[in-house]
Amino acid sequence: MAKLKLTTELPTSVNHIYGRNKFGSTYLKKEGKDYKNRMIKYIKEEVESQQWIKLDKGQYCYIDEIVYFNCAGRDADNLKKLQQDSITKSGVVWHDDTFALPRTNRVYIDSNNPRIEMEIFKVDFIGIFDDTESMDLFTSRCKICNRYKRNCSILNKAIEGRIQDEIIKCNEYWLCNKFKGIK
Repeated sequence: MAKLKLTTELPTSVNHIYGRNKFGSTYLKKEGKDYKNRMIKYIKEEVESQQWIKLDKGQYCYIDEIVYFNCAGRDADNLKKLQQDSITKSGVVWHDDTFALPRTNRVYIDSNNPRIEMEIFKVDFIGIFDDTESMDLFTSRCKICNRYKRNCSILNKAIEGRIQDEIIKCNEYWLCNKFKGIK
């Protein structure tokens, strides 16, 4: 499952795909809905052919992208909303785009073949922890703490990526100052 590679058509800018109804609510215009439906179909096909395994809930991923615009002067960030919403709606890549970390690495102008080339891959970090090993080390100490049996909120928040006063970084390791060993 190393990377999921996608090459998509250039979506319409977020500035042009949404409208407002008479009550002031925002809605996706037909052009946006059509793009989303094409993307969902394409993504599902690519996930299957590349044998991509859907990321775990809460798992972050990078989206490295190269954008090939049809003309100069466009904003790459305005393309991300519809693109990432389509990936989320496909239901096969990640659980929610709040865990997607997009990085536009290059921008070119290719009026004959405008597109976005993406590589999606999971990150090593989990919450505040740099990798699985550092999280497992922290959690192993948690397992001999009284709070762990009660579904420790400190541990849960650390896995969510929340910085807390109860957890301090000592050298390269996180330590919980609320630790109370089981008696």
